[in-house]
Amino acid sequence: MYYFAGKFVKTLRKRQPVLNITESDVLCVQIAALCYNLGHGPFSHTFADFLKEIKASRRYWKGLRANVMMFQHMIEVNRLPFHEYLDNPEEDIEFIKELMTGKQGPQATLRKDKVFLYEIVVNKMSGLDVNRMDYTMRDAVVLGKRINFKWRKFLNKIRVEICPDGKKHICANEEDLGTYNELFADRHALFKELYFERKNRTVATMINRILSKCGEAEFIKGPDGKWLSLIDAIKTMDTYCCLNEEILEVINETIADPEVEKLIQFLETSKLFIPIGYFKYCQLPSGGAQEMKKEIAECEHELSEDDIIVDVAESGYEGATSESMYYISSDGTVKQWTTEWHAPPAETSAPWRVFYTKHNKELVTKMKSGLRRVIQEKGGFVDTYDDETYIDLLIPEEDPAAIQND
Repeated sequence: MYYFAGKFVKTLRKRQPVLNITESDVLCVQIAALCYNLGHGPFSHTFADFLKEIKASRRYWKGLRANVMMFQHMIEVNRLPFHEYLDNPEEDIEFIKELMTGKQGPQATLRKDKVFLYEIVVNKMSGLDVNRMDYTMRDAVVLGKRINFKWRKFLNKIRVEICPDGKKHICANEEDLGTYNELFADRHALFKELYFERKNRTVATMINRILSKCGEAEFIKGPDGKWLSLIDAIKTMDTYCCLNEEILEVINETIADPEVEKLIQFLETSKLFIPIGYFKYCQLPSGGAQEMKKEIAECEHELSEDDIIVDVAESGYEGATSESMYYISSDGTVKQWTTEWHAPPAETSAPWRVFYTKHNKELVTKMKSGLRRVIQEKGGFVDTYDDETYIDLLIPEEDPAAIQND
């Protein structure tokens, strides 16, 4: 992202000197791109699921993002000499933080003629930014997908223009709408085939469950030598830095919880949670996934909602209907794509998947029955993985929850 963002802003500076993009502006954009992914915990987005579940931002971070907090922590701990490189270090550091989130704050008011710089790293208006373009192109390689989007051609065509709203925005060319929508479609394919692929999400939900079970246990050694719980460790960045990919190994060695131990053993041997099925197109309860678990558990005797996992997938088109993009039309005027921009195809609905933690044949059968009944009553589509569960191979006594109950 650092390189891409640098090429982006330098291209604009070279093509349009009238924009008065300074070397300090370039550096701010590059630093924002470089530091955008700061603050990811162990297992990256899987840990983000855990943070979302415990409402970390609202409860412990005063609504701030982890990347911004980690950036500030990095500055303070390392006493970084920004005064040697930035025109106005105090204001520029705050500008970098705003660029990292894409949200225009006080610094945008001070830089009214340069608000287009907020559309490079995280573009809240169009969604076409360095972050999305970078990971879409990179992760497509993982799946061996060939995408037609060429970032150098993209940079050769964009311009900053004063738009109908009276502000300066980054504008595309009218002829390139199809290319950008195709890029968004490629991103959607990544959500479906990689990020929210079923086995990947099964592993993610197991890790999340382990972390949730250990949230209050003190097993993390802080910088001052004191032992902290996982919840306490995320409250400040100096202790958050103590978390790394070895966390499961530390948990396995220090937490005396039979269920947690078995879950880690299951992960190591690829004995995963049981996939029950998925559903779409139904009226969801106001309580979301938690309420859905409760409704399924109440359908069948002996089912407990604590043993049910409802995993909400994403399609990559969330929020697309609110995004738009300015473009330079064939007659040279600036216009705006709205409904045609980031336009999702007819079928993009992401499934809600249901997993079960117990390796118990009878209860798995009840789970499938309960899921079908709940979704059919709601008028939705439901499909259970009847041909993929291999129910005859399940061994009840290896159920981690059953061990906990013993």
